[in-house]
Amino acid sequence: MSSTCQPVNPGFFPCVPVECIQADIGIVIDSSGTVTQDNADWDILKQFLTQLVDRLDIGADRVRLGIVNYAGQAKVEFFLEDNTNRDELKRAINAIDPLRTSTNTGGALRTLRETFFEVLR
Repeated sequence: MSSTCQPVNPGFFPCVPVECIQADIGIVIDSSGTVTQDNADWDILKQFLTQLVDRLDIGADRVRLGIVNYAGQAKVEFFLEDNTNRDELKRAINAIDPLRTSTNTGGALRTLRETFFEVLR
């Protein structure tokens, strides 16, 4: 960690400048039929995700985000390394379509773990 990335308030909850944070975030979204019956709910979910992206320092060496979309089957919408800037990531989120079938939460979580977190950077 460089000197500019030293914690501002060392202790139980140290504050680190946002430009120093590295994180891999995997998000699982449920697009089964019961959740996406109303397209307004789907739009609210995508709006939430794009607002989240606006608050993160997205970049290959900063915060990386991947999404698993699931219903009956899990589908990797994009991997951690696929979108290296905020605009790319927001376009990718807005392009996600709901799957609208049954629900398999366990399969989605397994896909997330095996796809995004088996190998650490």
